[in-house]
Amino acid sequence: MNFSSPIFLFAFLPLVLAAYHLLRPMRAKNALLIAAGLIFYAFGDLRHLPLLLASCVLHYFSGVFLLTRKKGRKAVLAACITVDLAVLAAYKSFGTLPLGISFYTFQAISYVVDVYRSPEHGTRSFRQLLQYLTFFPQLVSGPLMKFSDVRESLDVRTASWDGAFDGVCRFVCGLAKKLLLAAAAAELANAVYAQSGFDALCAWTGAVCYCLQLYFDFSGYSDMAVGLGLLFGIRLPENFNYPYCAASLSAFWRRWHMSLSGWFRDYLYIPLGGNRRGTLRTMCNKLLVFLATGLWHGNGLTFVLWGLWHGL
Repeated sequence: MNFSSPIFLFAFLPLVLAAYHLLRPMRAKNALLIAAGLIFYAFGDLRHLPLLLASCVLHYFSGVFLLTRKKGRKAVLAACITVDLAVLAAYKSFGTLPLGISFYTFQAISYVVDVYRSPEHGTRSFRQLLQYLTFFPQLVSGPLMKFSDVRESLDVRTASWDGAFDGVCRFVCGLAKKLLLAAAAAELANAVYAQSGFDALCAWTGAVCYCLQLYFDFSGYSDMAVGLGLLFGIRLPENFNYPYCAASLSAFWRRWHMSLSGWFRDYLYIPLGGNRRGTLRTMCNKLLVFLATGLWHGNGLTFVLWGLWHGL
């Protein structure tokens, strides 16, 4: 089940929205959102639902340990992240990726790292963490969000007609991007690449159409996620800011998949030293970040070379 599927548009979303706004206690609304997230995930990948729940349990208890203990914090953080990356690497290398594992794993890592850095960013409420990690609008494809950015809205949310209107408009725009623009660009790109031979103009046409397909498909999904968040009173971070209008490659990465770029900046680039340890170290740090970005997108040599090329 995805945001553009009939079962989501005409059954799941209307039922969840209706139930959400009929329920009065915030506790009941929160329980509904958790149940909706688990049902949404189960429709897409039922056999890996226990893995998602295990991740929630692991990061909850790791977070509680980091909140309450002074000794062994670094070891627990390292063990938790090692388990996360080992599971992610194993699935990327040897099996089919579970639905959304790259997103919810990175989001869970951001939680424990933030708690390690500042305990006030943590929670002892399993419900809060479960709601944060299973919020269905961004569970499968982001955008990535920090727990501290949405913590308040996990407990206190106010619905408004303006917010609902903005959410519907944003969702419809994203749906149009995905179903109309991305589909049209994909059809043109496929038509070009289906030919046995083509000249330079056709090659460039196919490449441009493929790039447009990627943008409209991914940014459309992000727009729908942001719109859905607004319908439930939770503001998700923006993910795209007209990246193809960027004047340079570095500016492009500040506009493309911004939540992922921000994650790598906060949890890899800065911990490695950022730009504070000389030119050579800065270049190496950037190269490692883009290599990791390439591996995040896929585990083949193509993705490694793609990441290294952008890093250089």
